[in-house]
Amino acid sequence: MRHFIIFILLSIPFQVFSQYSSENKTFVVANTTAGSQGISTFNNTERKVIGSQYLTATWLIGGIETYKKEEGVNIPIRYDVENNVVEYQENNQNLWLKGDQVKSFYILNPSTGSKDVYTNVKEFPGISQGFVKVLTQGEKYTLMEMYKVIKTESTYVAALDIGSPGEKYEVKESFVYFDGLAASLVTTSKKTFIQKVPFEDKEKLKTYMKKNKISLRNKEELVQLFQWMNQQ
Repeated sequence: MRHFIIFILLSIPFQVFSQYSSENKTFVVANTTAGSQGISTFNNTERKVIGSQYLTATWLIGGIETYKKEEGVNIPIRYDVENNVVEYQENNQNLWLKGDQVKSFYILNPSTGSKDVYTNVKEFPGISQGFVKVLTQGEKYTLMEMYKVIKTESTYVAALDIGSPGEKYEVKESFVYFDGLAASLVTTSKKTFIQKVPFEDKEKLKTYMKKNKISLRNKEELVQLFQWMNQQ
């Protein structure tokens, strides 16, 4: 009886940091996610959550490369931005890898038909953790898009029946550039950007941005700007 009780205790899944529990699978460092549905549209009588901590709303076909040179291709993938975890599906199971164990992953974008590649920020010194999507790359500068989860707490006041009744999770993107030494955030202030970016002819940069009406908030215009900067 004593041995039987010990066996039962050892059989109970050990939960580590939110919904993730540990078990080896195809990848040496892979883990299972028992019944993980994320937080998307979750609600009950206690609280409501709107949105998701995932980069994409649904599972999409893609591939993973780990720092141990293991690869998985043509498998359903999604990236948990908040917890920095790359999830994938295999044999009807939700599996996951810690972000710092993954060198890169890609997703086949059904809306654009593109292969979107996300690279670990460890490849670009200056960013703490996560993955970035390279938007344009040249000899001098690499422009990238990075992501974080913004949480908006519930503002609902039951006594007055006013405010938003649920927490809101939203994945927001920002832009960073790598100059060969370190990654830096693209500020929304043109004056600050011109001062900080390591571009030799500041007046020439200022003139180009003014002439082309470059907005540092606009992805397409930023790509245009950094492609021009790489050509100078």
